[in-house]
Amino acid sequence: MRSVPHEPLLNSIAAQSIKRMPEFSQQNLANTAWAFAALDVLHVPLQKSIAVEAIHICNEFSPQGIANTAWACARFRLLDHPFLQAIAASSLTRITAFSPQNLVNTVWSVAKLTFHYEPFLAAISAASMPRI
Repeated sequence: MRSVPHEPLLNSIAAQSIKRMPEFSQQNLANTAWAFAALDVLHVPLQKSIAVEAIHICNEFSPQGIANTAWACARFRLLDHPFLQAIAASSLTRITAFSPQNLVNTVWSVAKLTFHYEPFLAAISAASMPRI
């Protein structure tokens, strides 16, 4: 873990989050992933736990949750194919509900990770075109 002003606090939050991860909603997962990434704190066990749990509830993720979680993975270049595949597949039917910001953040994330899932990329493209 990188040196941060409150490393003991962040380690404690990560440890407790990992223990309670099965109780987390999609928003809890997305917010936790986003918060650690925004602080530039890579806690690998926490990120792996988030990815594993997110696979189980990926159909519950909001567009913003998908964008934020993908951004957090891309921030640290955490290319977790099973997680990204599950999130991408669950997004296909809801991609038109993504706001422009959600689309941009998601596109940036998959580009940064060089994640190629053609149906997902095609869906993002189709949802983006009418908004340009």
